[in-house]
Amino acid sequence: LERFVSGGRNLMSEMPEPWFWRAPTDNDWGEGLQRTANVWRTNRRKSLGGTVEEHEDRVVVRGEYYLVDAPSKYVVTYTFMADGSLKVEVDWERKGEFVPELPRLGMRMILPEEYTNLKYYGRGPWENYSDRKESSFIALYEQSTDEQLFPYVRPQESGNKTDVRWLELTNEQGEGLRIEGLQPLSISAMPYRSEDLDPGFSKKQMHYSDIEPRREVVLHVDLAQRGLGGDNSWGAEPHDEYRLTADKYSYGYIIRPLQKER
Repeated sequence: LERFVSGGRNLMSEMPEPWFWRAPTDNDWGEGLQRTANVWRTNRRKSLGGTVEEHEDRVVVRGEYYLVDAPSKYVVTYTFMADGSLKVEVDWERKGEFVPELPRLGMRMILPEEYTNLKYYGRGPWENYSDRKESSFIALYEQSTDEQLFPYVRPQESGNKTDVRWLELTNEQGEGLRIEGLQPLSISAMPYRSEDLDPGFSKKQMHYSDIEPRREVVLHVDLAQRGLGGDNSWGAEPHDEYRLTADKYSYGYIIRPLQKER
């Protein structure tokens, strides 16, 4: 994809791309995930070709890729519908014997900074994860993207929402986009990229005050993130049911443009 335009406005400054990494949490550091899962920091992929199918009411574009650093196959299918919506479907399959566990399985896209109004139906109002969501109830929430990052002393992954059925990101005029999951989604939307919160292989003792918000909205639309763990913070992994260790995953969502409110 190069552009996603509605009403003469480009809704994204960077189109959806595969995304597997999260900024390490304190528990991840204790487990050494910043090293053992390091191959997921990179996003190098080799095209294996693609197909285009034209139908009366839709166009289906399918692309296949090989992920170079973590040997696996990645297939993305875009279905362009007559009503202007775009269905995105992803299939991932492990192809190497020594492919480490996924920190997350999803896609990242960058939106204009004006789309700060977040409305969603899922778990909230505070951040929640697969193994940290019992106090977060499924309801309709309206928040700002500027309040999503939790001010931990040391910057790390935060702001995630689970079991999201749909979300909308709009500006003050009601322009923006709506995303509907083909199954429950895990999402986050804030003016920070995971790179901003990730010091690399060693702790730099950064503080929340050391990072500056970007002039953009960074939207993650995931199937899931790995659990946070926490039985201890010096080596314990999340419980098995909250880990991403399967050989195959599939998920999808629909993007719909939202026009100015009248």
